[in-house]
Amino acid sequence: MEGSLNPPPETPLPDLVSHFVDSMNNLFDRVLEDVGEADMVGITIHNEVNQRDKPIYCSFRRKDQLS
Repeated sequence: MEGSLNPPPETPLPDLVSHFVDSMNNLFDRVLEDVGEADMVGITIHNEVNQRDKPIYCSFRRKDQLS
């Protein structure tokens, strides 16, 4: 399943850290909602704009081992 992060709000001084954490939590909640507790989950994050950036990988783990 794929998902993406929303861009930060267009305010003069957005709280980028809170926006990132909230966006990641929402993304993980959405992606993991139909996954069983013992199912293996792996995560890859990549830059769609600059394809030359190396992706970031999170190893496969059971859903019940994710925090």
